Amino acid sequence: MQHTENRPACRQGKNPNVNLQLTHHTTAPQPQRLKFFHGTTWQSACSIHDRGFIPSQSGCLGEGTYVAREDKARRFAELRAMETGGYGGLVELLVTVRNPKYVIANDYHWQSEGYDACRAERTSASTNIEWCIRDPSAIEVIRIETVYG
Repeated sequence: MQHTENRPACRQGKNPNVNLQLTHHTTAPQPQRLKFFHGTTWQSACSIHDRGFIPSQSGCLGEGTYVAREDKARRFAELRAMETGGYGGLVELLVTVRNPKYVIANDYHWQSEGYDACRAERTSASTNIEWCIRDPSAIEVIRIETVYG
């Protein structure tokens, strides 16, 4: 990130060396198990715990399940608690990704390019890192926590 911030040609996509594939895989990528969180209302957290995720149909990374680091997800759960006058829910997750795409900002094409997850450094809706997971079956719910607004 600092590299592109200090080099306008890279930021504008004019550097031919940016986004080159750094490694050549002759076999399928190894799965990675990553810990994430999802912030929502308490009712939705209970539903996710019992029945799993229903992917969002829209967002800055397109259709999928949006997850983040704990601090961002907790803030989101606190906001939902204040909006509803009830409680928020923080869902702790383990996510298996095999072929993630890493982007700087909004990206609506990663799924059609064969990726199973997308990590955005920021989006038009958030200045914080977030992930979108294509397949909800790649997400394991570890626990849910009540969050107060």
